[in-house]
Amino acid sequence: MELCGYAFGRVCDIEPDRTERGVIDIHVPQSEYAKRDEKAVHDYGWGPFCSFGVPDDGTHCPGVYVIAVADEVVYVGETKDLYDQFTNGYGRISPANCFEGGQGTNCRLNTGIFHAVRAGDRVSIHLHATDDFEGTEAENRALRRIIKDDLITAIDPEWNKNTSDETNETADHQTAVSEPKADRPENAPDPTTDCLEETPESTADRPGETPEPTADTFEFRETTRPDDAPTGEFSELYDYLTEHERDSVERTFAELEVVLDAPLPTEARRWQRWWTNDPLSHPHSKAWLRAGYKVADVSLPDGQVRFERLRDSSRASDTAETPQVGRVSPGRRE
Repeated sequence: MELCGYAFGRVCDIEPDRTERGVIDIHVPQSEYAKRDEKAVHDYGWGPFCSFGVPDDGTHCPGVYVIAVADEVVYVGETKDLYDQFTNGYGRISPANCFEGGQGTNCRLNTGIFHAVRAGDRVSIHLHATDDFEGTEAENRALRRIIKDDLITAIDPEWNKNTSDETNETADHQTAVSEPKADRPENAPDPTTDCLEETPESTADRPGETPEPTADTFEFRETTRPDDAPTGEFSELYDYLTEHERDSVERTFAELEVVLDAPLPTEARRWQRWWTNDPLSHPHSKAWLRAGYKVADVSLPDGQVRFERLRDSSRASDTAETPQVGRVSPGRRE
């Protein structure tokens, strides 16, 4: 790939870690932060997040990198160590980075990659290495910034447009950027005249436009729980459903385990009657009934369940007549 006169080599495609069932393994680090009661989660801190890395061989080098979705450049950055930037930065969201003062860029890009891969798009990394530059580290970094600025000016990548939270993208992942832009070397290409069309590799037939990343799968907000709210191992499911405004909520068992922060009981995966809407014989059903939902469909082979809002907008009581578990549903469409 050649961009604005700079040659970029393909590093790899990003493939997030997956569960045994083949779905992206969702990472929820917020609860691990020791100071979570003292700081607020920032705008990008809820994710959803995934985990990924890059090959260790030949990636411990400085340079300017681009992230491409379906061969279209969506982000340009610079780093002194590509491996550390992606494996320990973007690919592993630390609990502290989810809160105010943390690395919002890491969270934002990780979520964007999650949604792109989940939508079936190929996400790839390309690098213009600067390890052969003869000069000090400060001079190397100045050169990287010049190239990065050239590309952003010429390409206007989608994920670079929200940069109010940008922080230093080098391997320390901590220090805020405060240095002024460096002067352009005499031999640096001019993005207004030298920006070339992408090579055939990157201009191949592309899928449709990548949708704007939205964190619509998991959204957690602080709420005031009523006195009769369910407690115990399924209380998180109650909290999750009460926050939803949709009439129908369909989730895989793996996604529910993220909400619960614990595995579902074995019976939930083996016996359809475990999902019966009866708070007397199945006390755990209070978690969804009191949140105003019933189980409409459940598919044990596909490992997914669909909740539908009860016709009566009030929460179901322990003596309310509740509908039975619905039919086995086909696989959910993403």
